Amino acid sequence: MAISVLGEYRSTILNNFNDPGYLDLGTGITWTPIDGENLIIVVNPLNYNFVFANDDVVYESSAGAKILVDYTKTIGNLNIKSNLSAFQSYKSSNLSNWTWINSLGYTVWKGIGIGFEFGLRGNQQEALANALDNVATGDPLPTFDSISKDIQSYWLIGVNYKF
Repeated sequence: MAISVLGEYRSTILNNFNDPGYLDLGTGITWTPIDGENLIIVVNPLNYNFVFANDDVVYESSAGAKILVDYTKTIGNLNIKSNLSAFQSYKSSNLSNWTWINSLGYTVWKGIGIGFEFGLRGNQQEALANALDNVATGDPLPTFDSISKDIQSYWLIGVNYKF
């Protein structure tokens, strides 16, 4: 167990760079509970989630707690990785967000392999911004209470290279 400082930045690169963008800065503890395994748990109760966006009506920065859990395992040519990054706002649960990414990669030849990745994400600020973008003329404006609480998901499959 160790005292740690964490900085994490997330944004799109190709489409709407930094709209929204998230920068987490915080301090807390890092724990590696299983000796010899690649499990890392970071808990930062003193964290600030800066949100950068052109739409200041929906997006808001806030203080809160940051939790990061990362697990990596290699079994022969199979690489397994799971990463959970969660921010819990002290101001409102509507300002909280989380992302969970799981990936499998199989090395076939000299670092070249095939891979699969599956991601889940929950972010009410992004859901509200999307609902506001898609509101029809004359319809009532959506609020945090009226939007769907659906989880975003994606998957990728392709060729990868291990450095």
